[in-house]
Amino acid sequence: MPEEILKFTKIIFVFQAITGIAFGLTFLLFGEQFLIMESWPFNYEPVFIRLLGIDFIGIAVLMLLSSREKEWAKVKNVVIMVIFWTIFNSIVFTILHFVYNLPLINWTNIGSYMIFAVLYIIVFIKQQK
Repeated sequence: MPEEILKFTKIIFVFQAITGIAFGLTFLLFGEQFLIMESWPFNYEPVFIRLLGIDFIGIAVLMLLSSREKEWAKVKNVVIMVIFWTIFNSIVFTILHFVYNLPLINWTNIGSYMIFAVLYIIVFIKQQK
């Protein structure tokens, strides 16, 4: 019998999906206002923040679909991709924070990526046992 996905793994998928939908809709619908509220130091075309919102929503859909799977083998590559995506985002946002003196609220970005990186590493280790 194929190795099943642990309940913990499915919970993390759903948690990331909810987070992705929340931020994705915020960026998609209220992108300019969010950047002003965050005191973001760069001027972006509104389309870029909306594209980021759609990216977050797309990953949220991937996480929801992954949470419905039964076999670990079907979602293992998704987990590996998310581990690298969250680690790379953590590194890049940390570098950008110091290079461009980004507002303190940027640490919420960095922190959320780091939290998801750790959670998915835990998921990967638990599923490999």
